[in-house]
Amino acid sequence: MRTAIVFNHPYEGSFCSAILQSVLRGLQSAGHETDVLHLDNEKFDPVMSAADLKGFTLSKPIDPKVLEYRERLAAADHLIFIFSITNDLRHPVPRLTPPLAAPHPMRSPRPHHP
Repeated sequence: MRTAIVFNHPYEGSFCSAILQSVLRGLQSAGHETDVLHLDNEKFDPVMSAADLKGFTLSKPIDPKVLEYRERLAAADHLIFIFSITNDLRHPVPRLTPPLAAPHPMRSPRPHHP
């Protein structure tokens, strides 16, 4: 079986990276072929431009990376996504997420209790 893994996290020491390594070990030890689409390492820009949108509506992607990814995903029997969901880091997956209105709880000043 061929498994494609779409991975996105900019920090190699992240929990997401540890999950990726664990998944790869498990799949490879079971004899599966793996294909990792590492969006950060491959410099994929997830923001859709006006030209991208036009190509999308005509079913003719203009970004060669999109065409490559489409072929790699179509060749897979299984698909796994690994990425973090966060509002206070700015990496490609949550790039369009607006900043939080309130500070992150771990960074908020804590009241002093005597």
